[in-house]
Amino acid sequence: MLPGIEITSHEGVHILAVFPQDFGANDRMRLLGWLEIQGDGDTKEASHKNLSDIFVKIREESGITVVPHPFSQGIGMLDSARKISTRVGWLESGYVGLMQVSADKVCCVGWDDQGNWINRFTLSSANEEQVRSSNYCLAPFNRSDAHTTAKVGDGCSWFRMGEATVEGLKQVACEPQTRISRTEPDQPISAAVLGLRVTGGYSDGQVFRFNAALNCIVGQNYAGKSAVLDFIRFGLGADGTAETEADTKLLSRLYGILGMEGRVEVVVREANDLYVLKRTFNPLVSGSAPSLVFERLPEKPTVYWFNQETACLVPMPEFKFPVEVYE
Repeated sequence: MLPGIEITSHEGVHILAVFPQDFGANDRMRLLGWLEIQGDGDTKEASHKNLSDIFVKIREESGITVVPHPFSQGIGMLDSARKISTRVGWLESGYVGLMQVSADKVCCVGWDDQGNWINRFTLSSANEEQVRSSNYCLAPFNRSDAHTTAKVGDGCSWFRMGEATVEGLKQVACEPQTRISRTEPDQPISAAVLGLRVTGGYSDGQVFRFNAALNCIVGQNYAGKSAVLDFIRFGLGADGTAETEADTKLLSRLYGILGMEGRVEVVVREANDLYVLKRTFNPLVSGSAPSLVFERLPEKPTVYWFNQETACLVPMPEFKFPVEVYE
């Protein structure tokens, strides 16, 4: 739950201001004082501040502006302004975050004149010239008001966010095409590597938590970016038998970054089940340092199914988790 206030501006426009969770009672009273709103919360009691100033104030308070029912007569942001330039100015200001509007009222631009993808919605009533000359981006979602508890969730939208915060909502507003769905998305059941723990070597004790979709590993040269992929490849048993140059190269790298008796644990999801794969680096070698020859890894990963009801690991006799690693 995020705290919010519905505000009627001096122009009669209804907007919602949504704030971080720590925006408490004192903060709300201070904001109401600045808005110069009298009475007991009736939306007919308008602020003495104009909409443009309210936009700025909401951002100063670390909030985000949400526009409900923009086409409602007299109180909608896109209906109340007599001049089209005023409406366009509000949209172009960059202060409008999310807008509750039906799908037929907006259209996705998708591509600019140079053929570049842009994650942007505009009003469907705008012609090509108006779209080309504007910079605003709408973040449209389904209807908002729930006047009874039974209506909560009726006609709702789904937002893809790393966390349910105001900052998350701001990210949604920047990428509406990929982060907002008017229909309930399918549950993620694709196979994914979710986590990694390393014991031994220079990454001893390091835990990596991955996103179930796309991940990006960033760091300077020799920071260990490739090592993360090596650990995953080793932990999943995707190292072959040292019969190829790539496999031999992997074993040599693992000797340097993980060391003998080093251990890797990988957490993966297959369908809706979670598994943990554990493996110790104990290769068969010949020769002596610095001219060691790595022949193969005799031990395969030990696999456990994670029982989510009992929070216990159950040994698995066999488990295949195919993965492709490109160097």
